[in-house]
Amino acid sequence: MKIFPKTIKTVIIASIVAALVVFGSPALSHNPQHQQASNHIVNGSSNTKLPVFYNAGSALAPSNSKLVISKRIPPYRARVRRNVVDLTSSEKQAFVHAVQTLKHTFPEGSNVSIYDQFVAVHVAAMGLMYENAQGPAAGHDGAHESDLFLPWHREFIHRFEEALQSVDPNVALPYWDWTDPKALEVIFQDDFLGPNGQGVNFNIPELGNVQGGPVVSGPFTKANGWVINPNLHIKPSQESLGDTLLRFLQVPPTNSYPVPKEDVEQVLAIKDYGTFRLALEGFIKLDSSSQQPTPGVFQHNYFHSFVGGATFDPAVGRPEPLGTMAALASSINDPVFWLIHSNVDRLWAEWQANGHEGSNYYPASGGHYGENLNDRLWPWDGGESTPANWTPGDLFSLLPAFSPDDIVTPRDTLDLKKYGYSYDTVIRANVIKLIPGAK
Repeated sequence: MKIFPKTIKTVIIASIVAALVVFGSPALSHNPQHQQASNHIVNGSSNTKLPVFYNAGSALAPSNSKLVISKRIPPYRARVRRNVVDLTSSEKQAFVHAVQTLKHTFPEGSNVSIYDQFVAVHVAAMGLMYENAQGPAAGHDGAHESDLFLPWHREFIHRFEEALQSVDPNVALPYWDWTDPKALEVIFQDDFLGPNGQGVNFNIPELGNVQGGPVVSGPFTKANGWVINPNLHIKPSQESLGDTLLRFLQVPPTNSYPVPKEDVEQVLAIKDYGTFRLALEGFIKLDSSSQQPTPGVFQHNYFHSFVGGATFDPAVGRPEPLGTMAALASSINDPVFWLIHSNVDRLWAEWQANGHEGSNYYPASGGHYGENLNDRLWPWDGGESTPANWTPGDLFSLLPAFSPDDIVTPRDTLDLKKYGYSYDTVIRANVIKLIPGAK
């Protein structure tokens, strides 16, 4: 049999990529370098080691906390985040189990589950833009709509992944590649994250029918114990969406799927970080010929609405949410949140690996406090700022405590190698670069 050079290159690339996925890359396996608290708490009922947001020296730590040293990733192995369509049945089951465990595990001295602590942090970050927020970061959204969007969510989902791995060390966050048509068939099934909601049907004039409502099958239903705190499940108007996960899949006009690969490639081709962030977060799309920005709802923003449903003109501002994912602050109550943001982080990682690494590709100054390279990000700011209590209940009683030494700046998030994980697509691209003539 004649073997062509192109075939040989393909086999070599595939073999190296497979090896890296299994064993990890030493260059990618360093542990995080920021000043992150490394303590774990032992749950009183299950003895599961879970990460906490405070340390033993924090005045806010419960007096009966049982703290142990966290387990760190072995130096020879990096975690690899993979496309959700490539997960095996057992891998999907392990991810669901770990998420559910965090939802039902309460640190000693707290009546808020580990999962809901993450929800409260995400909700509170938006509270920095409301009246009565205090400190240098007050006056803007602490997690969205500015240059800090990508650094903040990289740190946030990394900490959630560490929490998952305290339940099952083999679990890594999968990502939803929204150019992949197979993804919908995998994600929204009873054996994974569950289907669309049911029970609500109406028509939007000139757009079409709307179908959705409470999710009633799969692992994330109220009947299966996925009960949402109504004070952390809210619209921007502060109206509660209740205690049940709500989905309105593919409500017009955000109903087209998949996203053309050309659209994502166009985002990755942007040179300037500010424009790249705007396009990836989903506020603009560059015209393919003139490269002029067109406002609208794209990429990350599009998929919040794609899952949660919203009634809005895509050329106008923030939508009115119908379901959980479209209510940006409390969208985290839907586990699909993690897949969407893992993909956002993947695309940023690819952009960085393609010649945009380091602090030269993040603004050093000129933004609101918290957005600039060396500013502290809330809540990892040593207590510099305090968000407003903008929810119907007492938001502060739901927040975890943070060590005053737990400091993170955008600069700390720029080097992916510090986090001990990578993406299959980033590894594949790096391998291809090593082989002359390979594509």
